Amino acid sequence: MSELNFEQIRKTDEKYWRLLEIERGYCRKHAEQIHELAYKLYKFGCNSNHVLHHTCCDFTLLEKIYRNYTCGMHEKRSTET
Repeated sequence: MSELNFEQIRKTDEKYWRLLEIERGYCRKHAEQIHELAYKLYKFGCNSNHVLHHTCCDFTLLEKIYRNYTCGMHEKRSTET
């Protein structure tokens, strides 16, 4: 979400904006722990021998699809200019 969108939400729905502010503050305060847990989850998902592997997303596939998507977006921008 861009800052512009965030400000637009503030103007149109202050109660929702306050909730987003609280959530954003929590994420900033706990960023290191969030990153650590996300990395652990990523490692579970990438290790087919891990006992929790079956409960995770297929991160390898998601990354492949992401790379194809971003490459396609880059090519689209190149042809538009």
